[in-house]
Amino acid sequence: ASLRTRRIPMQDSEQPAHSETDMLRAIVRASLDPLIVIDDHGTILLASDSVERLFDWRPEELVGQNVRVLMPEPHHSAHDGYLDNFRRTGKTNIIGRTREFEVRRRNGSPFLADLSVNRAQLPNGKPVFIGVFRDVTARRRAEMLVRDSEARFHAIFDSTLHFLGLLSPDGTILEINRTAVEATGVPVGEVLGKRFWEGPWWAPMPDGEAVVRASVERAARGETVLGELLVGTRTGQVLDVTFSIKPIRDPEGRVVLLLPEGRDVTELKRAQKAETQMLRALAQVGESAAVLVHEIKNPITAVNVALRAVADQLGTEHKVVLEDLASRMQRLQELMKGTLSFAKPVKLQ
Repeated sequence: ASLRTRRIPMQDSEQPAHSETDMLRAIVRASLDPLIVIDDHGTILLASDSVERLFDWRPEELVGQNVRVLMPEPHHSAHDGYLDNFRRTGKTNIIGRTREFEVRRRNGSPFLADLSVNRAQLPNGKPVFIGVFRDVTARRRAEMLVRDSEARFHAIFDSTLHFLGLLSPDGTILEINRTAVEATGVPVGEVLGKRFWEGPWWAPMPDGEAVVRASVERAARGETVLGELLVGTRTGQVLDVTFSIKPIRDPEGRVVLLLPEGRDVTELKRAQKAETQMLRALAQVGESAAVLVHEIKNPITAVNVALRAVADQLGTEHKVVLEDLASRMQRLQELMKGTLSFAKPVKLQ
């Protein structure tokens, strides 16, 4: 009622003119976001129709009530004090800002809303405050789901035993997992935002940067890249790593992310090298054993035959000695055969 009223000039259509007050009320009531106008004592002067959707109050029921009816504690009791302080000092922390507040519906149930407040001056010099509300419950729920999803992602991403990263298609590093950080000693903050081939890990390879860059470019074109790299750590250790870079596509088939994955095979390589050296040594033993058996076996056979021939011409006492000697030669032959069998390569089933 305090709004100034004036007549809008008649248009060519000669339709009746409307007061500015009626027009403003119609505009306010049609606002999609709940809108409430109060005076400097907190009394609700005007409310949009959309208030009912959010607060379960009809606009006409709110007009004339104190705005604190929409507020839970502690703001319900303190709001008149806020306005009194504004009337005395002209200062407030809410004008011209959007802040998140807990408000309540008609039945008293609370919910979170963004509240934007601005101040307007009426022609009679009195101030009014326009508050626009927006329910953020759905947004908060979505944010919580995103946080939960990120937590699950990092739980898997950081707990794997392999080195993992996440790149944009141009090779920019978006994520590096904890396994890679702990193994190389390179902090995440030092490499995020850099190109993958610019990382400090490739120093042990003279052409490491070129190899990694070419691999990223191939993956960005949709190819899964496999290979082996040498990776350097901050302690000067050099790791043997088998790696892959896999393209990740969106539903339309476009490559939107790259997933580099590495596996530290340093110990495996060391074990393979030790095994190769052992097999090489065994092969040398086998060659030596074959020569030894060949050199000894024939003379033993000849001595055995000679002992048998001599035994037939000797007396009983001497024959016993020669028989014992012949049996010892026989055991020596069996030992040679066993040595030759041990030195042969082992075929595992």
